[in-house]
Amino acid sequence: MRITQLELKGFRGFSRTQVFDLDADAVVIVGENGRGKTSIFDGILWALTGKVPRLGDDPAPLVSMYSDSGEARVSLSIRIDDDKLLKVVRRFDSQRQYLQVEVDGEIFRAGAASTRLLQLLWPSGSTFESEGELVDVVTRSTYLQQDLVRDFIDKDSDQDRFRTVSELVGTGRLTELTTQLDRARTAWNTVTNGRREESRVIEERANNLRGRLDQLSDVTADELAAEEQRWVNWWGQAQVLGLVERGVGDYRSAEAAANLDSGVRELVAYRRQTERRRDFVASLLHDIREHASKQPGHPEDIPAEDLDEARRLVDGASSALTEAKERAASEREALTKENEEREELRALARLALRHLVDVCPVCAQKYDAPSTRLRLESLVTAEQGDEPPLADEVNLRAASLEESERALAAIEEQQRTAEQLERASSAWIGERDRRLAEVSIENVLEPEKIEQELENAGAALAKIAEDLATHEKAGEELALRVARSSESARRSELEEELEAAQKEHAELEAALRSRNETGDLATRILEALRESGSDAVTSRVVKIVPLLQRIYTRIDPHPAFRAVRFLTRISRGRGRLLAEVEDELGEVSTEAPEQVFSSSQVNALAVAIFLALNLGVPTPLQLAMLDDPLQSLDDVNLLGLVDLLRRTKDRRQLIVSTHDPRFGTLLEQKLRPIMDGQRTRLIKLGDWTRDGPLVTERDVPQDPEPLRIAV
Repeated sequence: MRITQLELKGFRGFSRTQVFDLDADAVVIVGENGRGKTSIFDGILWALTGKVPRLGDDPAPLVSMYSDSGEARVSLSIRIDDDKLLKVVRRFDSQRQYLQVEVDGEIFRAGAASTRLLQLLWPSGSTFESEGELVDVVTRSTYLQQDLVRDFIDKDSDQDRFRTVSELVGTGRLTELTTQLDRARTAWNTVTNGRREESRVIEERANNLRGRLDQLSDVTADELAAEEQRWVNWWGQAQVLGLVERGVGDYRSAEAAANLDSGVRELVAYRRQTERRRDFVASLLHDIREHASKQPGHPEDIPAEDLDEARRLVDGASSALTEAKERAASEREALTKENEEREELRALARLALRHLVDVCPVCAQKYDAPSTRLRLESLVTAEQGDEPPLADEVNLRAASLEESERALAAIEEQQRTAEQLERASSAWIGERDRRLAEVSIENVLEPEKIEQELENAGAALAKIAEDLATHEKAGEELALRVARSSESARRSELEEELEAAQKEHAELEAALRSRNETGDLATRILEALRESGSDAVTSRVVKIVPLLQRIYTRIDPHPAFRAVRFLTRISRGRGRLLAEVEDELGEVSTEAPEQVFSSSQVNALAVAIFLALNLGVPTPLQLAMLDDPLQSLDDVNLLGLVDLLRRTKDRRQLIVSTHDPRFGTLLEQKLRPIMDGQRTRLIKLGDWTRDGPLVTERDVPQDPEPLRIAV
């Protein structure tokens, strides 16, 4: 296969349509940094794989900021043999990516296009799930990116390197088969572990059943019949005692213990109810006897005439008291008037005594002054009149009335007390009759008969309660016997369950043994496949090592470590690939050259490995692309590389770029055609504009003197 043409539009640094003629043995691209050299390589990589890893997973940066259509489009033409043409068109419209593949006039799109492209470009890698998985292989063996030169050495793990080489040498399908088998084995083991856990659970259940069987006691047929008779007798007696809500039931059933437990609980409830009735009868009998010892009085015990006489006496005393009070008031009024007159005369006498002379000061007549003075002095010294005698009568009448009222109050209090006792007696009789009715004693009036009926009822209830307690205890004992007999009856069921569990466990164990054998076989096959794949990779790597050594010697990156080889190993079922450099004279080697070499020396080793893989592994796409290797190598290593490329262009189509015009001239001279049928293209990228760089292309002329002799 050979790339013949590349068309870029709206892609990276090329906003307008730009077509490149790449149908040559060697293509030299010269342009300063930023002029679009890497965009050309990215366009080829994107067309082939649909990815540009250094830009990340987001394809948006692929679209030129000056694209007039807002999309990136790359068209890559590849000649297959001499009579068939492959055309790959890939575009991105800022939303999704589209792929179209045309092979000799037949057009494929989307998934079919991706599959067909993989089949043509990398038949040994056709097990890839998408063309994007081709990126690692292409960037390790076909396209050496300027910023990812040394990734194969100091970034890829030894497992990644082994996997890449496996795809290169054509063991991809074997690797895919190994991966699928590994996944299938993992799934198989997962199911097997689930079955093993299921077997463990069944085994635990069987052991549990054995333990339960060991704990069960054996019961003979005679003992079982005797226990069954006890069962029937207990239920019969329970019905005699009043427990009629539950039947006898089946002694041998699994519910026998539960039925008996329920019957005992009902018996307990009935006993407690009977005991409450017994206590009720005893309390009623006690109250009747206590009430009989305190017979209340009755209103007829107090004569009515005594009450009437007391009331008449009170009325008479009250009338006499009223009359005495009226008379005393009249006399008190007369006495008060008399005393007022006496006070007035006393006042006049005092006044007259102050003015008493021989002649009357009022009428101016003479009078007997001594006699008059005596008279006046007697009036002044005269005392008030005593209380009338009726006051004592009033006091006597009041005392008599008070005594009559006290007598009446005492009689009335006796009457009220008798009435209260009568009401209390009536209430007690009603309460007594109601309580007697609760124990079914009615229409019995004689107290002696009532007490006798209550004594008989209490004795009967006490007897029933005692019988119920005795039967309850018998039920509890029977429950223990039933449990023992139920366990014995359960033996056959447990034995059947144990037998089924043992059978199921045996079947599972047999299936597990078969599955383990299958898993072991799968493991052996998997290990054999991995070993075969590793052997195949190792065999091809062994063949590549001499080529790697020759390429490494021509580049000659290190003065002491002049030997290089690939080492393959299998660790934990995984292949590993390491690059070892050795100082044969000093007998020193290292599997980590990046820790010993300078940056330029590591880059030179990476370029040697890249070219060895490119030349050592035959692929349909016989192409080697190197993006500006001058930036990764020093001058000495670079000269060795140029000489190596000159020898390589006969076996691979070369596309090499450089930012240095002098190196470009050197490449032009070294890679020029030297015989008919060869072609070398020179592409120069000039000043960059918004439409893209200024592009000039020409063929490098054939060397007119292919052979020169130096003297």
